[in-house]
Amino acid sequence: MTSLWSLALVASLASSPQALTTSLFEEAAQIKAPPATGALSKADQASNQKAFAKLDTMIDLNAFAASIMQPHAKHFSKKDLKAIKGDFAETVRLIGFPRAGDLRGKATIEITGTQKVKGATLVTVFADIPSEELEVELIFHWSNGKSPRVVDLSIDGSSLVTDYRNQFGRIIAKEGAKSLLEKIQKKLATLRQKYGA
Repeated sequence: MTSLWSLALVASLASSPQALTTSLFEEAAQIKAPPATGALSKADQASNQKAFAKLDTMIDLNAFAASIMQPHAKHFSKKDLKAIKGDFAETVRLIGFPRAGDLRGKATIEITGTQKVKGATLVTVFADIPSEELEVELIFHWSNGKSPRVVDLSIDGSSLVTDYRNQFGRIIAKEGAKSLLEKIQKKLATLRQKYGA
């Protein structure tokens, strides 16, 4: 007879950052890429939405966008700040999720380490892509708690949150806050058309 302790242990292991990282790649691999011309079929769009919804439970895009925008908040009204956070989170969703699936299809993925730091668990993944003669180190920053979610991703030691913060800062300084909002809205409109979102 299975004890409650055993069931709790199995549940804990299934929701560990390591197991969730593996699940994240498996879920992303289900995403269908749009054809070179035309759009995805209704069936493929529906299949993608299921995979996207599952990934939404693993990746905290709102926290990601909020962290990126935090140093730039003073440049926006409350309404525009809310809009840019939401639009950017959706943009990352429509770019990042399919890219993770594409990577899973091309690469041999190996989890090489896990490290607890203040407020997060870092899961290091080594991706070998023979077709491109490329090796990439990915570090998934999982929030701590009962329901861990990815709040940042480092690629070869470079944090996406930091990179986007810097990029947005340059755009705001050179072209103004309104330009950043318009660029994100334009990119999002293109991606929604591409994925039928």
